[in-house]
Amino acid sequence: MIFSSQMIISEMADLDHSSEASFKAPALPPGFAVNLEEDGKEEKEQFQPMTVDVPEENPKSDRMSIAAPVLHYTPPTWACDPPAESGYKLEIVKNGTIVDTINLETRKHGTFVLIGRLPNCDLMLEHPSMSRYHAVLQYGEDLMAKNGKGWHLYDMGSTHGTKINKKKVPPKQYLRIRVGYVMQFGGSSRVVSLIGPPEDKEDEWDVSPTEMKQKVHQKTLEAKLAAAARKELAEEEKREEIRKKEQQEADEGISWGMNYGDDDDKLITPLELDSHLMEDREQYYMQDPKKALTKFFEREGFDMNFEYREQGMGHTHKWVCTLELPIEIDGVERSTTAQAMVTTSKKDAQVQCALEACRILDAYGILRRSNTRARLKRKTLQDNDFYDEDDDLYLDRTGELEKRRERRMQWAQGGGKTQTKIETYESLCKELEDTRKEVEEIQKQLDELSTKKVDAKATGDELDDYVKQLEGGAVKGDDLKTKIQKSTLRQRLVKATHEAQKLEKLVMIARPNKLPEAKPTTSQGAGGVKTGNLNKIFF
Repeated sequence: MIFSSQMIISEMADLDHSSEASFKAPALPPGFAVNLEEDGKEEKEQFQPMTVDVPEENPKSDRMSIAAPVLHYTPPTWACDPPAESGYKLEIVKNGTIVDTINLETRKHGTFVLIGRLPNCDLMLEHPSMSRYHAVLQYGEDLMAKNGKGWHLYDMGSTHGTKINKKKVPPKQYLRIRVGYVMQFGGSSRVVSLIGPPEDKEDEWDVSPTEMKQKVHQKTLEAKLAAAARKELAEEEKREEIRKKEQQEADEGISWGMNYGDDDDKLITPLELDSHLMEDREQYYMQDPKKALTKFFEREGFDMNFEYREQGMGHTHKWVCTLELPIEIDGVERSTTAQAMVTTSKKDAQVQCALEACRILDAYGILRRSNTRARLKRKTLQDNDFYDEDDDLYLDRTGELEKRRERRMQWAQGGGKTQTKIETYESLCKELEDTRKEVEEIQKQLDELSTKKVDAKATGDELDDYVKQLEGGAVKGDDLKTKIQKSTLRQRLVKATHEAQKLEKLVMIARPNKLPEAKPTTSQGAGGVKTGNLNKIFF
């Protein structure tokens, strides 16, 4: 309260002296007296600005000169300037919108357009994946067609590569591009399209992309089927040759270096698998394979029956067509089947199966077999009395040449085909009996030859007989004539034994089933009359 009363008194005193002075500073308490002049000096000293000596800037001294790298590209010898007013442009599209169009007539370089990340490029793309010099569009002679000019894309070994029509192109190779092609550089999302005259466009397909894919798939499938068929035929031919060789060795035994002319009796050409020959002969049946196959079946006298079956469901559904082929090589019937598998329709499966069958028959050389060679062969055989030129009856001791003569005669009389003899159970039994008698006779002759020399010199004492054989040289073996006779008889014995085993199997197959015996009944009346009639029918 003392502080407030003093203030009120000082204020009143100031009001009383207001007439003497216009303005006076208000009175303050004794403890708050401040010297204003000293405070002003202190503030001035406190807020005095600081000055620092800074050297003057020289703008020319701090600038860095960045030069563009050297372009290591030389136009090829076939390069040339594009024609004036050709209208070639590059259209840049981003997110489906055309953002820029570059006229190729106002290019910075002579015969090419430079694409990269630097400002001196004709087409500058600032994507981080772009190289400084990424690619080149070079105009010049068409390297593929050799009859025109156009633009070629050349990737300069960029890090992230270049794409044409969404396919990555190899670096440092000239690739022909046409009007309408789209290009992508690096990882940029911008699509660059070439615009120009309509004569530089690529020829359009006559079929849709779906049909083109089907044709490519069908061609690939045909190639695979043909390769599989050729491989199977080669393996079958190899197995057949091995089997025939083993059978011949087992039947004939030792041949003593004598050749009976088996190779000369082959009237049908062997399997040919040369791709060039097959392509030349495919022109005969490529247009209509079913027609060519029908002629073959009509000539051979067989029915052409295609068999179909389905595999899979939905998008994996396939038609499989098979056809059994009547192939006869050297009188031996081969079980060969042509097969085709397609995904389109049943008719296409039939056509592909017929085509594969024609290829198989043509590989064996019987699809268009001519009868001229067969007629000439028959005439030659008839002139030689169905003997071969090298046949010598004096050297033949097995009767093999006579059997070959009979087979040739049957072949000639059958019109170039091997005649099939129909056998019955009775004829098979008769042949089996004759064969068994022949085996017994041959074995008897062999036994007589083996015991003939021993019986002539036997004295009863085994030791004396052995000493005499040593002195006379009988242990060394038989003479040459006896050896030839034994070898011939052994061959005939082996062949007759095999024939007897074969006939035994055929007899077992052809044997008719035995019916139960009909027993007469002792019933009387009408039943007895019926039983008597039945007995008359059965007996």
